[in-house]
Amino acid sequence: MNTPTMRWRVSPAAWVPISLAIVAESVSNGLRAYALGAHLERFTITVGAHPVSVAGLVLVLAAVAVSLSQARAAWVALTPSGPARQRIVAGIGAVLLLSISITAMASHILEAQRAKVSDESSARGRYDRAKAVHDKKAAELAALGTPRPVAVIQAEVQRTRIDMGVWNRSKQCSDISRAETKAACQPILDLYKERGAAASKAELEPDVERLRQELAALGPRPEQETASEGVVAGMWAWIMGLGVVLVATFGTVIFASVEAVRPATANDNAMPGPKPGASVPVTEADHLAGVVTVLRRADRPVSNQELARMLGVSEATATRRTEDAVAAGLVTKVRDGRQMAISLAAAA
Repeated sequence: MNTPTMRWRVSPAAWVPISLAIVAESVSNGLRAYALGAHLERFTITVGAHPVSVAGLVLVLAAVAVSLSQARAAWVALTPSGPARQRIVAGIGAVLLLSISITAMASHILEAQRAKVSDESSARGRYDRAKAVHDKKAAELAALGTPRPVAVIQAEVQRTRIDMGVWNRSKQCSDISRAETKAACQPILDLYKERGAAASKAELEPDVERLRQELAALGPRPEQETASEGVVAGMWAWIMGLGVVLVATFGTVIFASVEAVRPATANDNAMPGPKPGASVPVTEADHLAGVVTVLRRADRPVSNQELARMLGVSEATATRRTEDAVAAGLVTKVRDGRQMAISLAAAA
């Protein structure tokens, strides 16, 4: 009784996700390897205006070889009915290469996550600085109140009359240390104050509007990542890296369909005979007919070993039956190197 062997087949459609995962993993490993090799500056050359790390390129080749080898190693390790020693060695290699690729993929995702957090922190800093300047200017503008326009105030200043003696003694109302000068200059000082506020407001209003537009262009302030969000992001990086590497490594196994294949036997090519247990006598003519039948099916010269396998008998029995068929004129034997080529005779 022949034990069927298990054979895996991968459909063409399954090669799309498998190939994408292998490419992503290879690129990830290659980028990580090149970044490490680029630190060896003594192995850096300049091509045109661009520095190229020779050490990085060597490590890239090694990383791509790792990515391609681990998929093959996993396939060999998990193939049913494969040689045990080969499967053990392939399994050890697949686990080692798998850990390398998972680490490279996860480190890339974590690095991207850190860059995202850094960008968000920088964006929060820009937003906070812009908002502080805006709020300061807006507060100054609000403190000015609602003064009249400068032109209106200036016209009123010109209409305001003050005693020239007081004007001169107070140095144009700049010295109001005396009660009489303070009382006389107070109306015009109030106008000066209002005029200054109106001038400041005229300057601040465009600045506040510009700062408001700049703040709006920065968009909403990015929220700061919480500790739990950082933990989840780190876990996601490792899970994502593991998922991509698993598809790249075990994708052929995951998408494979398993088929049971029964190995060919000698009886597949032999002449149909009686069922097991049947008491049908077998004559010499039956033996000769069997030789003729299998040779006709083969449709080519065969060796004695092949004939024995086709008949399902030993080589000695095949030799004896061949001699009987040659004697009967049904078969011819011609030496072909170290073997005899057995073929049908014209009479057969």
